Amino acid sequence: MFGLSMNVIRWIGGALLVVMVIAGIYYKGRLDERQICNRYKAEVKALARAQEEKTNQIEVKNAKATEQAATNYRNQLAVLRSHYANRLPDAGTGRLPTTTSRATGVDGTAPNDVLADAAVDQLTSKCAETTLMLTNLQGWVTKVSENTND
Repeated sequence: MFGLSMNVIRWIGGALLVVMVIAGIYYKGRLDERQICNRYKAEVKALARAQEEKTNQIEVKNAKATEQAATNYRNQLAVLRSHYANRLPDAGTGRLPTTTSRATGVDGTAPNDVLADAAVDQLTSKCAETTLMLTNLQGWVTKVSENTND
């Protein structure tokens, strides 16, 4: 009877040993997975910080580009408006001619040259301002896209 109980004790001991080995392997695996997960979280956090820093740098560059573009546009617009203000009828003798010859109307009378010139000058001025605005906008878009792609 003693021999049978020793076999049972050995079986129980062996089973406990196997259970302990499996539990140890399981615990070791969980520990390894936790370390892998923690390393992954740390990498993601570092990448997020780096991306935030890059985004901040881009925002600063874009703000600077925006301010420069706005300043350039205001300065160029003032020069352009000054140029066209000198061409308007009330500018006096400094007015530049807009055409070299005048057409006559159907009845043989000449149209009101001053009004025609003023309308042409106003239209030309508005077109020049729009062109200036679009040119500056294109330059700003180019600069901002360069900042983003750095």
